Amino acid sequence: MKQKVLIHGIALSAALLFLTACDSGAEKEAIVGHPYQYDCGVAGSVIFQVDGNNKAMLQIGATAMVLTPGISASGAKYTGSDVVFWSKGKEATLTLSDEEYHCVEIDGE
Repeated sequence: MKQKVLIHGIALSAALLFLTACDSGAEKEAIVGHPYQYDCGVAGSVIFQVDGNNKAMLQIGATAMVLTPGISASGAKYTGSDVVFWSKGKEATLTLSDEEYHCVEIDGE
């Protein structure tokens, strides 16, 4: 009986270790005031910046909009009128009027 419990405990520990390893720590918290640039494919290049007042600015071309935090189980999600910007690590999803675009952060200096 003790051997079964020990084996189950080891298996559970190994599973938890595997799941922890899957989270590479790529998720980062946005630095207030730092502009992050993303390539969103056909949607173009966007700039995302958290302002420190629980809001963010999203600039797409010449259009800038203010977004507010949304509910997210993982990553950072900001929403506005017909716009959702959801980032996790160096990737993001931009939703504009129900059209979804995959975005990749362009490494800055």
